[in-house]
Amino acid sequence: MTMKNPEKKKELKALLQKEKERIEKVLSEFTKKDSSTPGNFESEFPDFNPGAGDLFEMSSEVEEYENRLALEHSLEKRFQEIHDALELIDSDEYGKCEKCGDEISFERLKLNPATRLCVSCMK
Repeated sequence: MTMKNPEKKKELKALLQKEKERIEKVLSEFTKKDSSTPGNFESEFPDFNPGAGDLFEMSSEVEEYENRLALEHSLEKRFQEIHDALELIDSDEYGKCEKCGDEISFERLKLNPATRLCVSCMK
């Protein structure tokens, strides 16, 4: 089994850590960490006075918030996948397809070290 190779596991673990740090950095640019829920971040809703600004400016701010929120959710999902993979990487379950139980190729894991499915089961 490929994942018994400690050098390959070390390489995949480093890739996971690097991506986790990158996602945290991107999220920190427009969110705050939610201290009550690990791995959860909060985008801030625009602070405006509805009676003081023009409607176009307020709608633009709300649209920007919605875009940040969608990005936040996408990044949080990926962050969780990486977190789960990091928890599994030292076990015998890491690198096994969740659907069929076969080994996921090292090449696939190198491209996406948080993947849970082999190429055949992705189809």
